[in-house]
Amino acid sequence: MIIMQYSSLSIFWKLIILFELLSAAYAYQYSIFSREVLIGSLGRDCTSCQQCIPGTFADQGSADCTCCANQGDCKNVAECTKCPVGEHQPLPGSILCDLCPIGSSTGGKSGQADCKMCLPGYFTSIAGSGECTPCAAGYYNSKMGASKCEPCPAGHHQPTEGQSQCLPCEPGTSSKKGAAQCALCPMGWHQPERNASQCLPCAKGKYQPDPGQADCDPCDVGHFCSHSECSNCTACSKGHYTNETSSSECLTCKKGSQQPKTGSTECLPCPAGFEAAVDGAKNCTGCKQGFFKEKSGFNVCEECLPGHFSKARNSTSCDICREGSYQGLHGQKSCIPCIVGTHCSVKGCVTCEGCGKGLEADIQGAINCTECKPGSFKKEFGNTLCQKCPGGYFQTHHGAESCIECPRNYYCPQSDRNPIHCNQGSFCPPGSVYPKRCDAPFFKIDSNAKCEPTVELITLIICVSIVGTIIILIVSCKVYKAVKKDRTMSLFVVDTSERQTLTSSKDNTNPPVYTGL
Repeated sequence: MIIMQYSSLSIFWKLIILFELLSAAYAYQYSIFSREVLIGSLGRDCTSCQQCIPGTFADQGSADCTCCANQGDCKNVAECTKCPVGEHQPLPGSILCDLCPIGSSTGGKSGQADCKMCLPGYFTSIAGSGECTPCAAGYYNSKMGASKCEPCPAGHHQPTEGQSQCLPCEPGTSSKKGAAQCALCPMGWHQPERNASQCLPCAKGKYQPDPGQADCDPCDVGHFCSHSECSNCTACSKGHYTNETSSSECLTCKKGSQQPKTGSTECLPCPAGFEAAVDGAKNCTGCKQGFFKEKSGFNVCEECLPGHFSKARNSTSCDICREGSYQGLHGQKSCIPCIVGTHCSVKGCVTCEGCGKGLEADIQGAINCTECKPGSFKKEFGNTLCQKCPGGYFQTHHGAESCIECPRNYYCPQSDRNPIHCNQGSFCPPGSVYPKRCDAPFFKIDSNAKCEPTVELITLIICVSIVGTIIILIVSCKVYKAVKKDRTMSLFVVDTSERQTLTSSKDNTNPPVYTGL
């Protein structure tokens, strides 16, 4: 069975080979016949055909080529067709042309045997391109036969088409990927390097007013910039300053100094009599009352010391308190007169003092103490005044610390005069202001020079007392009896009226009824 299958396959292949040979012979005879018929009908002689050269092909639709025995031949070379633009044929005797591969072209020409690779800066992205396309601005290609262009990297640019490389961005500029032009750094920005993909902001204390700059400028003295990206620096305001460049802030003038202008590099002292009482002062103000400033400088006004004062504003010195006045506090605008009882004998008193024994200051603003006048005294140191001698006392000297009691048998009607001797018939115990009478028969002067009542006066007083007592008793008894009699009469009248009321009720049929009083 295997042998039978093998025999069948051999016969099958022999038949196929025989069929192919017969088909080829028939095609050859048919082509000879066709050429002879065509030559005979058109009068062409295709017996001496020429092979088409590279860059051309034998168009099978042309009678001048199809009459030739060999494909790729034509009646003559001039009858061969040039390869169209974008196609090529490197071999002779071809019946068609091939498309130029990607990355090449025929340079816009026909009849080319070979395609030329695109030069750097050019490309073709499809087969059969007649010409290479230049890279657009912002793109480049550095290789031969490129199928595409690459964008310029960040920090580079290319303004021209068809370039094989990109150009670096110069300092003061930057670019993103695929840039045709580098962008100028804006105001407030800078870039010191080449090939930069972005610009850098100016730091605090620096500025840049122009675009496209490689560096930022430092702020001048008296100016500052407190943030980045400054296109201009700001002048320091009044009351502030900076004496350095590249300042990000201004310094505040300290208390005691001032600055009335903007953009300043220092603070100024205040003149004598003026001060800057707060930080950041724009102007100086005059010293207040009670304060002074002697010289120009950075110090503030000072308080006047105790014992001194300043009444005017803008004072350069304090006045000293005059005698008879004082000031115990700092920073006062006036002095206070010493109160009555005190004094101050020198200038600049902080307090007034009291007077010593036998001395007083009886006016306000006393400079010195004065002695107590005759008839007065002062026994202690202090701010009290001299006191007048009490009745029955005297003092004839100045500055006395005490008064003298008027002696016995003398009287003192005036405290500033000497005692006066008692008159005949009068008596004067110690401390008498006036003499006292001691007349008979009711008074007499005893052995101690005192006036005492006599026996007659005592007897008279006793008798008068007894008589008065008796009279009082008699009057009292009479009053008592009169009051008792009035009471008895009033009770009798009430009892009689009640009886009459009860008796009158017997004549009535009704029982008696008490009708009341």
